[in-house]
Amino acid sequence: MSFETELAVFAQHRAEWLTDHEGQFVLIKGTEYSFYSSDDEAYRAGVDKYGDVDVLIKQVLSEDLVEDSPALLYGLLNVST
Repeated sequence: MSFETELAVFAQHRAEWLTDHEGQFVLIKGTEYSFYSSDDEAYRAGVDKYGDVDVLIKQVLSEDLVEDSPALLYGLLNVST
């Protein structure tokens, strides 16, 4: 699924959300959004409200966190010796 709409909503509102919701997690589906204290809480609310569909959950931070996993990058998760 493409999250073009949801990512556009996040980008549009990020600066204003940083004022009141920095560090919280935003659940975005289409143009609707709501805030939660944890990603787990946002996930559960998304399932309760929308069912088993794709939703965007992002933490409201001034810069996006980038996680790098060499095992994923090099496809080493299923390597057997």
